[in-house]
Amino acid sequence: MPKSEQRSIMFDADGVLRAIVAASACMKPLGLPRDRATTSISFDEAEQCIVLEYGPSRPHPAVRLKSETLCAILLNSCIRQGLPIPRHADKSVEVQTAAALLKLRIEIDRQRCEEQEERLTRRLVRLGQSWIDGEKAV
Repeated sequence: MPKSEQRSIMFDADGVLRAIVAASACMKPLGLPRDRATTSISFDEAEQCIVLEYGPSRPHPAVRLKSETLCAILLNSCIRQGLPIPRHADKSVEVQTAAALLKLRIEIDRQRCEEQEERLTRRLVRLGQSWIDGEKAV
């Protein structure tokens, strides 16, 4: 039986920008200007962050978003799109050269799985016995 399950959801530059725009209510607290469009986005793999460029104008020429902040934005985007996100999963973001990976890791509860397996086995035995006996299935 596996000990954990891991999933990854990849966001390219366009996907990250769409997620940021969708989370517009939280843009101001993050230091993102609401009145200007992003001119470019780059992924900093070494620093595990993304850099949003807003052109040469001040006071917001560039904004860096750390992976923790990006994780919250990408989770918000997934939830808004109806993607199932396990509540108890460990969630993180890995910034790659041209994409951000939202990583989900779920620890599997062995005892709970064994209990479910035992209940299913008992039910299958009852169904098999009722079929052999010619009775109506329970």
